[in-house]
Amino acid sequence: MSRRELIFLGIIILLVGLLGGLALASFGGDDEPDTEAADATSSSTSSSTTTEAPATTSTTSSTTTTLTTTSTTTSTTTSEAPAEEEPPPSVAVVADLVNGEVMGLPHGTLVEEVEFLMYEVFDAPDFDTGWVVGCEFDGPEENERSIHWEGLWLSFLNDGGAGWLDAWRWRPTNAIPEGTYPADPQPDLWQIWLHEGVTPDMTMNEIGAATGFPPVEHLGFSIVTDDWTWAYLSPDGDDSVPFEITSQIRFCD
Repeated sequence: MSRRELIFLGIIILLVGLLGGLALASFGGDDEPDTEAADATSSSTSSSTTTEAPATTSTTSSTTTTLTTTSTTTSTTTSEAPAEEEPPPSVAVVADLVNGEVMGLPHGTLVEEVEFLMYEVFDAPDFDTGWVVGCEFDGPEENERSIHWEGLWLSFLNDGGAGWLDAWRWRPTNAIPEGTYPADPQPDLWQIWLHEGVTPDMTMNEIGAATGFPPVEHLGFSIVTDDWTWAYLSPDGDDSVPFEITSQIRFCD
């Protein structure tokens, strides 16, 4: 580079430096606070202040509160109380064909015990044969006795000693005795229980199907029986209803 060029470059560098210094001085002067202006503002504010007491103003801070009201709607369903079911009627079992019992007393119960209970519940019987000569095959002794209340007949036997309950029989055309227990509660119904599914208005064939023992013919009777203990009997054939129902079948009495 020539000397002339070096001189010219130096002049340029110097000019750039001077311009930069001026720019910095100008920027720094703008940041300084204008003290005179501030003093003037303060003086102006002081002179404008009045000495009178301002009117008292009651300022109420209005706070708007949003109340969220929860509306609870109670849905009341009015329904009628269900009707109370009627309790099943209480039943007194006067006699039970399946086990042969009379008022809970089985075959073989002493006659005195049977009489005491029957008299207590049903009062005096409608008929009592007393001890009589019974079946000729049993000998001439007075060894049989029958007592009945309404349509229920009780048969007793003895062998010269104490008598016992031998059987009961009922003809469905006759009434079932109804009594009164010595103490409450009293039953609603008095019934004679037959085999499950059997009613006295069924035919002998229907009874045979229900019990599992088809009717057989014997001495002119249609008979439904297991082993010749309990029996349904009819003299009118298998398609007729039973004439008599007994807990112990006997043809000679």
